[in-house]
Order: sequence, then C-alpha cells, then structure tokens
Amino acid sequence: MTLEYEPHFGGNAWVTRELKAAGKVTLSRVFFFRSSDLVAETAHGAAHDDEADEDDRPLYRFRFATTKDGYHRIPGRILGIDNDVLIVAEGIAPDRKVFVAERNISIFRRIAKLKPGSEIVVGGDRVDSIAVEAFGELLEIRLYRGNSVPTKELSGTIMQAEKYLFHLSKWGVEGERELSKRYGSALPAGLQIRVTNPKALLLLGRDRRTDGTGGLTENQSFDLEVIKRKYVNMMDIVPYDDLLRRLDRIIVSLTERAGSAGLGQRADKRGTDRRDSTDRCAGGGDASGADAC
Repeated sequence: MTLEYEPHFGGNAWVTRELKAAGKVTLSRVFFFRSSDLVAETAHGAAHDDEADEDDRPLYRFRFATTKDGYHRIPGRILGIDNDVLIVAEGIAPDRKVFVAERNISIFRRIAKLKPGSEIVVGGDRVDSIAVEAFGELLEIRLYRGNSVPTKELSGTIMQAEKYLFHLSKWGVEGERELSKRYGSALPAGLQIRVTNPKALLLLGRDRRTDGTGGLTENQSFDLEVIKRKYVNMMDIVPYDDLLRRLDRIIVSLTERAGSAGLGQRADKRGTDRRDSTDRCAGGGDASGADAC
C-alpha cells in the first residue's frame, strides 16, 4: 500500500529539498518518510518550483503499509511512534482522517501513549484489537483549542433527550392523565403519574478498554465531567463502564449487609441458647444436666 501526497498550499520544492538534503521528510506533522520510502514522484507537468501552478505540482507516492493475514501493517516509524499499527483490511478505509485529527494531531500517537511498546491493532478477531466501532468513536473526538468536544452521538443524544424533556413538561396535566392511563396496569393501585422536573438518563459510550485500562486521557475525562455537570439538572450521562461499576458497588453493599444481618442472627441465636442452658441449670435439672452446666 502506498500513500500519495500532493501539496495543496505553496510550492512543492520543499519536499524534494528535504528528501535530498536530509534523506527524510515529515508530512502533515504526522507521517515520517525516508528517501528510500519514495516510490515515485509523478509530475503533472514539467514545472518543479515554488511558483508552479497547482496542475504542475508533482504527486509524491511513498511506501506506507504491507498487507498480510487480513491486516494492513504500518511500521511505527512512519507514524513517529514505537508501535507498529495493524488496521483490518476490510471494514476501515485507510484515508487521511484515520490517522490525522484536526489541526494535524496524530491519532495513533495519542493511542501509543496508552499502549507503550505493543502493537496497535484495529479491527479483526485478535483479542488485543480495538473494535472497529470503538475506533470510529475515537475518530470523532475533536480537539478545539485544546478542549475535547462531544462526539456526534453524544451531542445528538443530548439534543434528543432535551426535546423529550421539553415536550414532556409542556404536555402538562393532560399528559399526566394519558401516561397514567397508558401505564396504569403496571402501576400500584391508586397511583397516578405526576411530571415534576423530569430528568433523563443517557447510557452510551465507554471509558474503559477491554483490558480494564482507562479509555480516556486525563484531559478528556476532565472535559467529559464538565459536560456532565453542565446538564446535571436535566440528565445523567453514564458510560456503560460507569454503570457496571455502580452495579458492582451495589452488589458489594448488599452482600455486606446480608453478611452483617446473618452474623447478627447467629449471634442472637447463640445468646438465646446460652440463656436457655442457664435457665435449665438454675432450675436444678437431673445429675447429668447439672454436670453439663
């Protein structure tokens, strides 16, 4: 697989100069190529300087990845990281947005900080791979002036929930009667639905990876908390992993309470047995009973 690069602004002479002078060139602050990676420099025309028309600029083609066993393998050095990157050959189109976020931020350089030294695998059946769906969500994380902003799924879900809450509150008394009628069979006798400051629960996204490590950077976690607090009066935004943690805490709490209750019952029973034994001894039972006391 090759990567094709065509400068969109300014001339193209700098690319050739870098390759000839330094033997390497950096493109978009994300891709790092050596002269030996250059496969071809296909010129649209004869011009080859900084004043050339756009149609005259050459198209650079670099060796980028090899395809084997269903994966495109990209050497880590090309992405400026220690990790080789394996991207499933079917399911992800290897275009620029897979590697470069806004403002020329390297996506895989961010991932490499969480997986130092090991291969980064996207898609496929390998147990250490990042699911295609999860990677798609990762690509939608945009940085605006150093801040992480919600993905379109989160933004869209928040908007949908806000509309639900708006219409539910606007429905008023008529809506309360309709809901009580609609769900009356599931309600206890004599209970009616009243709508007072309704609040939504949004369950979506992950904040942990399959191996249990954090799926968000410190800055992303902080920005997510800011978003959650912004809507705290209207909705509770809960990642799936957070829901599981809450359930685990509830289970632990109920187990401890059940254990404490069991110990209390056994202690009460032992106390009752001792009192019964004392009563028998005080009552002057038979000789065997007295000896036992």
